[in-house]
Amino acid sequence: MAKKQNKQTLQIKTENKKQAIAQPSSIHSSPIFAFSAQQMLGITLALAGLYFLYSRSADGFYQQDEAAHFVSMKGFWHNPNSVLSNWAKPGYKLLYALPSLLGSDFVMLINCLVAAFTCFFAYQIAKLLGSKIAILAFVLTATQPLWINLAFRNYSELITALLLSITIYFHYKEKHIFASLSASYIAFIRQEFYPILGLYFLYLVVNKRFIPALLLGVFPLVHQVWGMAVTGDPLYLLNQILGTSEQIAGQYPRKGFMHYFKMSITIFGSVAVTLGVAYLWTWLFERVSNWRSKTGFYAGLKDKANLILAVSVLYFLMNCIFNSQTLQIGPATGGNLRYLLIISPLVAILGTLQVEKFKLSLYKPQILILMSVFTLLVAIFMTHPHNFVIFNEEERDWIPLIGVIASLFLMILPLKLKQDLIGLSVVAFFIVLVTVRPIKLSEEDKACKNLAKWYEQYELAKGEPPQLFVHHEMFYYYLGRTPYDFQTKPKAIEEKFLKDAPKGSVIIWDSHYSYRPKMRAESLMYNYFTEKPNQYETLNQIVAADQSFGILVFEKK
Repeated sequence: MAKKQNKQTLQIKTENKKQAIAQPSSIHSSPIFAFSAQQMLGITLALAGLYFLYSRSADGFYQQDEAAHFVSMKGFWHNPNSVLSNWAKPGYKLLYALPSLLGSDFVMLINCLVAAFTCFFAYQIAKLLGSKIAILAFVLTATQPLWINLAFRNYSELITALLLSITIYFHYKEKHIFASLSASYIAFIRQEFYPILGLYFLYLVVNKRFIPALLLGVFPLVHQVWGMAVTGDPLYLLNQILGTSEQIAGQYPRKGFMHYFKMSITIFGSVAVTLGVAYLWTWLFERVSNWRSKTGFYAGLKDKANLILAVSVLYFLMNCIFNSQTLQIGPATGGNLRYLLIISPLVAILGTLQVEKFKLSLYKPQILILMSVFTLLVAIFMTHPHNFVIFNEEERDWIPLIGVIASLFLMILPLKLKQDLIGLSVVAFFIVLVTVRPIKLSEEDKACKNLAKWYEQYELAKGEPPQLFVHHEMFYYYLGRTPYDFQTKPKAIEEKFLKDAPKGSVIIWDSHYSYRPKMRAESLMYNYFTEKPNQYETLNQIVAADQSFGILVFEKK
């Protein structure tokens, strides 16, 4: 009888401990470094200021899209329908059209505020989930290497990350109407979020929240009505999504299913990735151990953090599938690292929760074995210098491995939460100091800057040409104009347009964008003009210092 009672007592204690795993608040009596709302606002604004100061040292571009997006923002005021495309992202441009009127620096400042407030909401979400070191979520978002280098740049991933964080925040606050509207607007910006939006719709319906479920369709409906009014297509949104996917399916290389796995530390940083992977293993062990216990299994599925984990994993795997060279499903994204910034705050939150979760875990030995394997994989596959696209596998960079080992060491040691918080923050800041460098102007961009200066002098001497042909968006950016600011809107360099072009028309052919037969079958090579000296005169030739890019300017005789 006594043995039976002891066994029951042991089972009760075990169950209590299992339940405590999902309750980080039970680890410590009060939050570590608790901040008032005013203090957090001050910290957030200070972070935005730091991002803006850093932008002053980075005169280059991560990608030329950021300049093109700024030109597109200003172009909205000439032609609002110009932002309807999947590339332009109408929801994004509607938010930034007004700030763009105050110049690129003001837009940069807005971007910095967006990036900083995403960190703020990461903190708020971690706090809602009961974390006593919620400020770590702020730190782990703010110090992610790619996040820092793109925090001030014109990319829709930043505002999407903020809206996703706001959506989750309102969801946890049970303000489902606001959560639905925010989620709906995400799809107005990023169309790849429709599958996740659909799953959230099912969740709301199952939980009998019918009004929030219907509100998920607000901004997709706006997009559909707008597009239908412009094109007359009653299935505009569906055809636009499918058409874009088909159009760019073969334009960019697929980097392989494992691409984002290998580049994850480059995107999220060593600390966030290490803790995030450990969280995933901890979660899996908990679910497997409770599989036979109906009560325990379903209790685990009700863990609030499951929403963050599900969105992170689904979005990550979706982008891996898009890059699969075997499956060939969906648009080819070229392995663009910035797409994953959307889940940067979520990875940071999961990492923060793991610090507390591990202290109560019943599966520490198993987790440590798997994390040892992870560390080995990092050492083999993820310790190379990179150019934000691919690794240089001929060289080694051991900083990622050092960050992983240091993070694991701090997680394993029986430290107090305050010590964990300080230690992991120090590692994160150390990684920033030794790896993050401002992006400098590329030789191609310098050549485009020289082109804009040359064109200004040409216009002063001869006036605006009757017709301009140009593709490179950096030309507009450095010129400070949009295509709508010319008396005659510039056209693509295609024979059907050149035939009817008036005498004196100027053609600016560049080696990056002018000849792209997969995107424009009518694209022309430069020899189309050089082989017709009686029809076209060469006005200028600009070659990048590293010989990687060239521009030829012709005038029609």
